[in-house]
Amino acid sequence: MSSILERLPSISIRYALPGLLGVLIVVAVGITGWLAFNSGQQTVNALVVRLSSEATVRIEEHVLNFVEAPHLFHQVNVGAVDAGNLSLENYDQLGRTFLNQVYISESVPYLYMGTEDGDFLGIDSSFGSGEAVFKLRDESSSPERVTYSINNNGDRGEEIERKEYDPRIRPWYQAAVETGEATWSPIYVFSARPILGISPVIPV
Repeated sequence: MSSILERLPSISIRYALPGLLGVLIVVAVGITGWLAFNSGQQTVNALVVRLSSEATVRIEEHVLNFVEAPHLFHQVNVGAVDAGNLSLENYDQLGRTFLNQVYISESVPYLYMGTEDGDFLGIDSSFGSGEAVFKLRDESSSPERVTYSINNNGDRGEEIERKEYDPRIRPWYQAAVETGEATWSPIYVFSARPILGISPVIPV
């Protein structure tokens, strides 16, 4: 036993104590750093989850507001028709009504109507330069739809373009006929511009 003890190296307390304190400090700093990192990671994860939840809620609210607004316009206009305040045969009156509405909400830049006879009337505030235009297909222009400039009073101005168009074969019209109630059309290619879109519709 004494021979084993004699083989152990002897370390001066003058060196052993600072070394031991150094080891303890390194261990303490390491543990503190690990705890801080772990706590920070949990805090960051909780913050990410919270921000994601808030972003999801805001996006959902925005989308709901965007898709609900067009149906509100339809309900207002159908109510006006039912009350006798708006005539579906008076295209000038309809044009003025739609013109007053297309600037109310960004989700409703274009209001239009198609009939069983193939007539079409629309006010489009997103056409070309961004100025509203009056689009009309009636007995005098059929089978073409004529696009006119329009002033602030809803009066038609000069002709801008003319192209063949039949609302009855468009997906939005067929969706209204098939469902018989307020609905959304399938995604389809717009006739004015080659872009995909979807339209809220209601049969009257």
